[in-house]
Amino acid sequence: MFPILVLLALVAFLWLAYQRRMARAAKIAAHFPHPKPVLPLLGNAWMFANKDAAAIFHTVLDLHKQCGQDLVTYGLFGDVQLHVSSPKAIERILLSKVTKKNYIYEYLEPWLGSGLLLSFGEKWFQRRKIITPTFHFKILEQFLEVFNEETDRLVTKLEQHIGEEEFDMYQYITLYALDSICVRPPSNRKPAGDRHGRVDLGAGRTMEAVETEIQKLPGTVGTSDLSGSRDPSGKSHPHSTSRPTPANLEPEPPVGPLGPSGFPGTQVTSRTTKRSSKPPRTTGGQSPTTTEPPNHKTINTPDPPASPGPHRPSRSETVVEGDRQKSKATTTPKSGRRPTGSRKGTGIDGPTSALKGRNRRYGAYPPAVGGAVQPEAGRGPAWRETSMGVSINALDNPDNAYVQAIKDFGSIVIQRTFSALRSFPLLYFLHSFYWRQRKLIKTMHDFTNSVIKAKRQALKEKQATPGAVLSDDGDGVYGKKRLSFLDLLMNESSMSDADIREEVDTFMFEGHDTTTSGIFFSLMALAMHQDVQKRLYEEIGAVLETEEERHASLTNGTLQRMKYLDMVIKEVLRVYPSVPIIGRELLEDVEIDGCQVPRGTAIVVILYNVHRNAEVFPDPERFDPERFSDDAPGTRGPYDYIPFSVGARNCIGQKYALLEMKVTLVKLLMAYKFLPGKSTDSIRIQGDLVLRPSGNMGLRIERR
Repeated sequence: MFPILVLLALVAFLWLAYQRRMARAAKIAAHFPHPKPVLPLLGNAWMFANKDAAAIFHTVLDLHKQCGQDLVTYGLFGDVQLHVSSPKAIERILLSKVTKKNYIYEYLEPWLGSGLLLSFGEKWFQRRKIITPTFHFKILEQFLEVFNEETDRLVTKLEQHIGEEEFDMYQYITLYALDSICVRPPSNRKPAGDRHGRVDLGAGRTMEAVETEIQKLPGTVGTSDLSGSRDPSGKSHPHSTSRPTPANLEPEPPVGPLGPSGFPGTQVTSRTTKRSSKPPRTTGGQSPTTTEPPNHKTINTPDPPASPGPHRPSRSETVVEGDRQKSKATTTPKSGRRPTGSRKGTGIDGPTSALKGRNRRYGAYPPAVGGAVQPEAGRGPAWRETSMGVSINALDNPDNAYVQAIKDFGSIVIQRTFSALRSFPLLYFLHSFYWRQRKLIKTMHDFTNSVIKAKRQALKEKQATPGAVLSDDGDGVYGKKRLSFLDLLMNESSMSDADIREEVDTFMFEGHDTTTSGIFFSLMALAMHQDVQKRLYEEIGAVLETEEERHASLTNGTLQRMKYLDMVIKEVLRVYPSVPIIGRELLEDVEIDGCQVPRGTAIVVILYNVHRNAEVFPDPERFDPERFSDDAPGTRGPYDYIPFSVGARNCIGQKYALLEMKVTLVKLLMAYKFLPGKSTDSIRIQGDLVLRPSGNMGLRIERR
């Protein structure tokens, strides 16, 4: 009898809860339209049953065509979502201080943790404060080096497809964008290494030191697999990895105070002393050193072993002032070239040496996950450093498991969002999605963990090397030398490895997947609209008038002169916003368009529809960059065009993304004319975490 009473009480409780939710839903639905029919208990959930991510996205778009800009959908048991795309509703929601990311983002938490994308409140504020300097305009200008070089590499990769009826450009852009986030040595450089051919990581640490952890990653090849790499078409390209020359390498600046090898209780900085008017002295064939400043005691450290390269390492000296020691700079040889492994202006010499010919051990390491992570050998003018400070060479690995894992995970999130499972999170483990998701997350976390582990170990060993610690000399952002995104995080003593991984995962996802979408749909739009492509190509030719300018690296000043390029990119992001949907949850009751929407309501902002408001953008499906010309008719409000969201939670990396898009498009268009592939008669889309092409959408290229 007692079990029956308990069961009846439970049923009564659930029924009352259902009625309360339905009453709240009815209050919202009385003000906003909603699709019909609304079935008892099931609501509108039946509309999304057994649909993949692409079909779900188009179902949502169809509902807006039927119901208007703002509408309500019913989930299971009276659960409701408010879908909005009107400027008034967006202003109230995205500028509100009483919202947070909704349950859609909770599905990302097993992968991204509570990083910048998912956190809120004080934690979000602190993380944003830490990461913001990474996107300072001075640092962004230095990213141009990366984008220029990686796009040149992409141009070379595409040559093999000239004359083909079509090929998969999306895969190339995905891998290119991932490489642009991670460091890669320039094509005309070779890595510094010792006489055994081991690549130095800047503090005497070799690839062998991380080989064990690298080989644990799925799909990693051994040292016997040296036949080269494959591009997305499956063609082999042996020995395609490029290297930096040792003469121009600069070690990565270590983080924090000098390690155990330094003097106790001291802080080591670097400075450049002025060269004496007297000729520099040399000792026993040593490279010249600086003269000693007066009233300073000089301690000469032992010379490192001679290297087989073109230069012998110069002697490092340590200047002691009271209780402090400083690493004193060595004099640059008359040839103007720095000794191997030395840091410009510091005289810090590493035990690195030049390699004669190609280093086969370095080439044995493929890209990350389905390949390995390559920590950088150095940094500086010869080293194009980006955010992570590691190399994954994704373009040489078309079957990159990390890239595929991100794509598959996004599809699962969207299907889960609109499935009945949303109302039963405790039962999610019974679905096949759960077990597939676990494997994908392990793949992605294995990659980022290996990046962090290798980088942290390299920095620790560098700190423990006498004379290997830098200070900032006032150059760079906020008086500090430029650090990679990963260096910046590791500088924060308050962040654990788990905290760092959250931000690395977040940046890797947002920094390559969304940019891939923007670049790809730009190329597709230009291929489908040859008149726009022709005009943009003519503008590029007008700005880059000489052959020398066309072969030089693009600068920020050059890009700013390309006004039509800006218009094209803006129109691409209007028609094909990289992130088509964002979500919020109300923490307090908020009035939206005259309706008091109760706290706890899930809000879905459809950016894809925001940009298709016919009152703001006449004939919204038409691709027309002239909408963004200075003399375009009509006016736009601040919430009519928001490809990077708006408010405090807007995209922190939007300038980074736009800069990468501009460099990529200009260099690709200088090299090739883009045309639709044989099977491409229109641009078909699907939406999950980002906007992607749907089905087979190939491109065709012709040499300019």
